[in-house]
Amino acid sequence: MRAERERQLDMERQHYANVLVPMINTLAQEIVGDEAALEQLLLSDPHEYQVRKHQLEKRKAALQGAQQQLQIIEQRRQQETAERYKQSVLENERKLYELFPHWQKDIVKARDEMRGLREYAKSYGIDPQLADTFIEAPFFQILHKAKLYDGIKQAKAEVTKKVQLAPPVTKPGAAQKKDGQAQRLTVAKQRLRKTHHWKDAGAALKELGILK
Repeated sequence: MRAERERQLDMERQHYANVLVPMINTLAQEIVGDEAALEQLLLSDPHEYQVRKHQLEKRKAALQGAQQQLQIIEQRRQQETAERYKQSVLENERKLYELFPHWQKDIVKARDEMRGLREYAKSYGIDPQLADTFIEAPFFQILHKAKLYDGIKQAKAEVTKKVQLAPPVTKPGAAQKKDGQAQRLTVAKQRLRKTHHWKDAGAALKELGILK
């Protein structure tokens, strides 16, 4: 309801401004013409000069009034824009603390992580100016999830590489279990090739004796 009232009020002000601007332009042009005519009438027709001078003063007063009204409209718009931005910052700050509770407890860490997310956005081609100024909580949430996902993919790739390059490990006294272990390792590797899942990579590393 409040947003609708604000939108309606802004539309009314915009309509009023649209009326004022051409009025100001017309009055300004008329004043220029009147001032040029007055110079000629001063000596040729003193009476007409006084009439035109009075008209000119009225036009100047009307121009000044219209300019003041337009200035008031612009000032109110700026104030309301600043207030809406302030409210948006507070609302997004509240949402960010809900998404990242530890930020509220450690402001320094919050700033560092926020800076890291902004840099992460830039690394994907987001305009630097936009990345440094956006405040919307959903953007930070999306960036956080994307960064975590990239981290998991990188860790999984590293584990997979270690599994593929690691030589078989035979524990002392486990010769009698060699055949069964080799079979489990083969199955684990086959599963890893199909899924590329980090859990399957961990299972293969356990069969190799690299992980406990």
